Amino acid sequence: MNRTTLTIVCKFAVLAIVVAGEMYAYIPDDRGFSSEASRDGDTVSYSLSADGAFTYRSTLFDNADMTPVSKVYIYRDKGYASYVDDSRVLAVGAQAMTQDYYIDQLTKNLEMMGTDDITVLDAAELKDTLSADLADTAKGKGLIIASGSAP
Repeated sequence: MNRTTLTIVCKFAVLAIVVAGEMYAYIPDDRGFSSEASRDGDTVSYSLSADGAFTYRSTLFDNADMTPVSKVYIYRDKGYASYVDDSRVLAVGAQAMTQDYYIDQLTKNLEMMGTDDITVLDAAELKDTLSADLADTAKGKGLIIASGSAP
């Protein structure tokens, strides 16, 4: 085997190792698991199933009958000073870290986690919403203030 052939074989071997590593890293894991928990009076039962031999730990919390958050309000303060230097030229693909950008990213993350009822409010809308959501009507609702200060 001459030197050129050996070099080509080594390059393909390294390429094959890199491709195999990328496939291992990016191909979805088919090992699944599921868990369920239930409470009947003072008895708590849980089950856990997995495709494979894995070690798991289970921690169960009682939420004291708290209602899970299903509606989220996000307060956007239009008067909040941004510390982003807008005169600076950003690299291709870079995004200025503004309040609007953070709210956009937060909304996308909440939607990925299953919260679809998201409303962005200004100060007047927040006042009206909080005035209307008194007593038990506020259950299951969350408020995120993105600006760092309440109106």
